[in-house]
Amino acid sequence: MPQNAIPVQPKKLLVLVMTPGKLDFDDFLDVAKEVVKQAPEILVSIVTPSDTYHAVSAHKWQLPALIISFGDLGRFNPVRGRVFQNSPIAKFVQAERFLQAGIRTPKTAMYQPGLTLDEAEWGHVVVAKPEDLDLSSKGKSASLVPTQKLNNPSLLSDTLRKQLEQTPVLIQQYIPTGEYATSYRVGTLFGRVIHMMKKSAPVKAPDLNDPEIEDAIVDSNFEHPDEHLPAARELVMDQEIIAFGVKIAKTFAELPLLGIDILKHAHMGHLYALEINAGGNTWQFSSRHAAPGRLLISKAERIKQFDAWNTCASVLVEKTRYYAR
Repeated sequence: MPQNAIPVQPKKLLVLVMTPGKLDFDDFLDVAKEVVKQAPEILVSIVTPSDTYHAVSAHKWQLPALIISFGDLGRFNPVRGRVFQNSPIAKFVQAERFLQAGIRTPKTAMYQPGLTLDEAEWGHVVVAKPEDLDLSSKGKSASLVPTQKLNNPSLLSDTLRKQLEQTPVLIQQYIPTGEYATSYRVGTLFGRVIHMMKKSAPVKAPDLNDPEIEDAIVDSNFEHPDEHLPAARELVMDQEIIAFGVKIAKTFAELPLLGIDILKHAHMGHLYALEINAGGNTWQFSSRHAAPGRLLISKAERIKQFDAWNTCASVLVEKTRYYAR
């Protein structure tokens, strides 16, 4: 081989398993084209959970393979290869993993009868929200609760008391984030940032001394039914938050696609990992879940922010070369 010749890379197979609606086939077709530009030796197949392994040509299965599934594999049973797969993680488990990794997160506990919180540690109000990921995904189920009332449930509203009795509820330290409840969503693919947005609720954060505080809006994801009160969405580039998001993503390195929610303390400036969204429904570029937000910020603007297709392709090439087997 000539001294300056570039070594020929052995052929490898990359299989992307995507669920229509959560992700868009054309998006991944564009990403696949970028992968082939960067690494001509990589063959890319795009399948859905409804497909079987026969959707990938038999001759391709002879190659070392990497399978990346952005949700449940369904009927797709790979013939060979390393598999990375998105799957939801319970919020309390997330909180434990944040702490184990030394990542700042709001104090968290699962509610159970007899739970007593030290107001000096937790503050005089806390957030109560369902552990169920589906119930808490639209910003309408979180409640602010005076800590003293939580310690004496007979003082709670009938609605909240019934919720505590009937469903698993997470109790979290309240982090003030400004005049409007605000969070930052950092989207990552294998730890590489592909999307970042600042989200704010359409109504002001409550006065913490308000007697009706349990009805207050405390979640930046809240969507007001009045179309004249739209939620605020803004693409941002904050290096401190990006670095924090990357650190969180590395803590969950087994999950390909993450939507990481981060809070910034309005007075102290500290960053907090609120939660990760790991079920594969965080493809902000074209998912049905993110459709309302694209009326405010177009798909093209989202892609351009971090040169998303090229960035995705780059990390997929890196992972395929390393993990395909």
